[in-house]
Amino acid sequence: MNKIKKQEIETGIPSKIKNGCFLLVSSLLIILSIGLVSAFADVTQIKAPLFWYEGGSGDYALPRLVNAEYDLSGFVATEGQVKTICANYDAVGAVAVEVSADNGLHYYSVTNGVPLTDKFVSGDRIKWRAKILDEDAKLNALSITYTDSAGTISSFGHEELSGFNYRKEILLKNPSGQELFNYQIKLKVGIDKKVEGADVNCEGNVRPDFRDVRFTAADGETPLSYYFENQIASSPAAFRNDTGSFWVKIPQITRVGVKIYIYYGNSNAGDLSDPKNTFDFYGSFKNTKLDASSWTVNADPKGSYAIKDGQLKLDAAEIIAKDFKFGQGIIEYSVSVESGFENSLSLRPKSGDRYDSPGLVAYSSVYKGAEHCIAIDDIVKANDGLATPITAGGKYNYRLTVDGNDITFERMDQLNTTVQAKVTYSDTSAMKAGYLGLKSGGDGSGRNVMAYSEIRVRKFVKAQPLVNKTGALEQVRLPIFSNTALSKEGNLILYDNTQAGTYITKTIPAPFNVRIIAPVYKGANLQVNVSADNGKNYKEDCLSGNYYYSSIKDFIAGENVVAKIKLNPVDVKKEISQLEEIKLNYNPGAVLMVKPNGAEKFSAGATEKISWSALDYDNKYPIKLEYSLDSGKNYSIITDNVSNSGSYSWKVPLDAKTKTALIRVSDSNDESINDVSDNVFTIQDAGLAAEEPAEETAQVAEETKDEETAQKQTKSELNDLDKDYVIDKNITISTDSDIAFKTLTLGDGKGAHISKIILNNNINPNSGKIIIRNGGQLIQANNDAQAISGDLIIEQGGILTHMENKTDKKYQLDLTAQNITLKSGAIVSAYAKGYSGGEAQQAGAGKAAGVYIGKQARGGKHTYDTEKAPNELGSGGAGSLLAKGGAGGGTIRLIAKQEFSLSGIINADGKAGAVASDNIYNAAGGAGGSIYLEASKFSGSGAKITASGGSGNKTAGAGGGGRINIKAPAGKISGTINANGGSGLNTEAGSVIIE
Repeated sequence: MNKIKKQEIETGIPSKIKNGCFLLVSSLLIILSIGLVSAFADVTQIKAPLFWYEGGSGDYALPRLVNAEYDLSGFVATEGQVKTICANYDAVGAVAVEVSADNGLHYYSVTNGVPLTDKFVSGDRIKWRAKILDEDAKLNALSITYTDSAGTISSFGHEELSGFNYRKEILLKNPSGQELFNYQIKLKVGIDKKVEGADVNCEGNVRPDFRDVRFTAADGETPLSYYFENQIASSPAAFRNDTGSFWVKIPQITRVGVKIYIYYGNSNAGDLSDPKNTFDFYGSFKNTKLDASSWTVNADPKGSYAIKDGQLKLDAAEIIAKDFKFGQGIIEYSVSVESGFENSLSLRPKSGDRYDSPGLVAYSSVYKGAEHCIAIDDIVKANDGLATPITAGGKYNYRLTVDGNDITFERMDQLNTTVQAKVTYSDTSAMKAGYLGLKSGGDGSGRNVMAYSEIRVRKFVKAQPLVNKTGALEQVRLPIFSNTALSKEGNLILYDNTQAGTYITKTIPAPFNVRIIAPVYKGANLQVNVSADNGKNYKEDCLSGNYYYSSIKDFIAGENVVAKIKLNPVDVKKEISQLEEIKLNYNPGAVLMVKPNGAEKFSAGATEKISWSALDYDNKYPIKLEYSLDSGKNYSIITDNVSNSGSYSWKVPLDAKTKTALIRVSDSNDESINDVSDNVFTIQDAGLAAEEPAEETAQVAEETKDEETAQKQTKSELNDLDKDYVIDKNITISTDSDIAFKTLTLGDGKGAHISKIILNNNINPNSGKIIIRNGGQLIQANNDAQAISGDLIIEQGGILTHMENKTDKKYQLDLTAQNITLKSGAIVSAYAKGYSGGEAQQAGAGKAAGVYIGKQARGGKHTYDTEKAPNELGSGGAGSLLAKGGAGGGTIRLIAKQEFSLSGIINADGKAGAVASDNIYNAAGGAGGSIYLEASKFSGSGAKITASGGSGNKTAGAGGGGRINIKAPAGKISGTINANGGSGLNTEAGSVIIE
């Protein structure tokens, strides 16, 4: 094994080993189209979020509101285990949302737009529920974005952030002591860091007109509605000292605060200031006609209204907001007095379609004693008698604040900086909510004309949220949208369907030099291009499921993967161009010599098997094999163009006798990518028997079946948490109840006796240590997750396994311990414990079982199980005319809460199909099973972890490789990891994923 490969295997944690391949194929004649990858590979899958809308216009319909709660009846399955989950929702009023990643077994409260990243129970079944906290609250829509262990990112990003280069984190604190919903906060943004009084500065990277400013939720990609109110210049010639004033609507601010982001630095950005969606209510009069959908007009017989120069001019008339009812918060509006004596704001209750008399009126006038007033039910309750009366030609800004029973009415100057008048009143009878009205008195003769230019409503608390601190400047590389947008379901579509558009993913950094890319995508009217050098060079017009190689000049190798998708317009009106998801499998193109790897003995003149692992490549890619007789000083070609099946039958030359032989496997198109046997092996004289590798796990499988030769004890007596149990005699204990122990020691350590426990029931999770010595066997005979509070130690010759399945999954091996130690020679086996192989002329069992067709054993037509956290059995191979098919591998799941020391054997291989008496119609091999290992840290050396398919021999289908997933954030795994398909017809590899 060369130095590069050894580093990948032994120090490749926490590198990720991922792929997009299919798995658990039984024996086989199966055609697979997608990505096989190996140790040290990765995958990123970008897809749309999950959307629920009222009425079902998104992916799903919102559930019905029952007893103030929304409760999702079903779930949405994910491909891998959920790593992060974020709920973004549009709601009126206060709504509490909880999410679950394990089909509702555990729910967690979430803040709108804030990802849940840790301290939650993961799973692959997303659910959510919501509770209405206010009488008038309502949920309009909800979306969930998530990432999972299969490399899924459920978001294409957002077109509003396309082309932005910088961002900063803004931490808001909330001194109000209450949770706030849809709250508007004012932020002062400085162009340069020298600006005084700014809440956040852009360090000179923002446009001088502030039009390239955006705000997002804590997830960094969900845009927040904002309103650019004004720009305050220090001087006309020094715009770098300017400050922009923004109002930002925050969906939810917890009692301690919340994080948001500001994005900036995009010279091509347009103005997306949106006061209507920022404030609870917003009205302006920039159009030439009054918005009849928002306002109704009440006018005296001679009264009138008109819109001119962005102002609504009222003369003996009133406009009333049709659908907005105000009860609490702040109302702000501006008035220019063209002529006259009085302007007013009112709140009108409503009876049916009729607006009643105002419950509250706030007004200013020219009259002595009524300069600045609050009136309740037509009775003046308070007046600022010291205020200057309004005058013709005057321009004023008004603010009405209602906080519980406290009412404050203020009048500011034109710059909105100086309070000219202020009056307060406490309405102990509780003011009634009403519909907004703006009014001008008079008789319609033009003597009292008031020009209103803007009115807005926002929320209010006395102790207002404010900026606690801002983060450092971050440069970002976001997805780029060009004439593309997101549909209501979150898919990528054309903004204008009459012309083409493009979408470029954000840069995906790889921890290795990417030499192979296999894109898989779903959509319509697309052209997909991929790059490994950050978009400098693209492989254009890639087909979904195809492999592309830098070694044959498809693209330039690099460490930054990017996909560019072109959406083409179509003539058919009903058809649309869209991208639903794209999966990028990107790999280093690694190869690994498996056999011979040192100490083997081959015979000159004999046909010997060479095995390698090159799961990065598809199975048709050319592989080169060479041999050396002098420890690698010189090499001779065995073949320079063999398909990547994982094995080759080598006719050893008669004159090739040596004790210093090596085999080198390499990429036929790039010989720098290669691996060599770790140590030399021997090629001996013809006629001497070659040394066969030990079939430890096959023997284990047979031994665990032999229950008749051992004495049986049917009653379980392991039931004391304070007791140490040692079972070291020739005995089999088949439990009839749950067991408990302080320590449990199985086996005499010498193997002179076979001591077995068949665990039909469960282990008390408070039980302590388990030690399995030579001669000891612990056999799980159920499908339940087991756990102990102590350590699991398996010594040389100790065996941990599960019972053999047949046609249903009844048994698996699933155990969690504090620490797990597998010493050299320790065996954890699920060899041939999966679905059973077919009898002669019969199909195998399982979800992708092999079939018997025309005297031959062939394979199923589909695959199953997830690449991450796999838990399925391998399917059985089909029987042939005269022989029985091999059983699939079983299921192994071992979790150490702390350290996993791994120097032994973990095996979930499928069994080979039987060889027919005529050696023509042999039976098919069983598929590899599944192995999932997890720990905070891994250690050990010489491990052998396999979930390989069983052989179909010469004429039958081979068992497909299984799935291996190891969650290893620290430490190393040293040894062999293999999920290859078996030898035979149409072999297919499985997947190995290390996180």
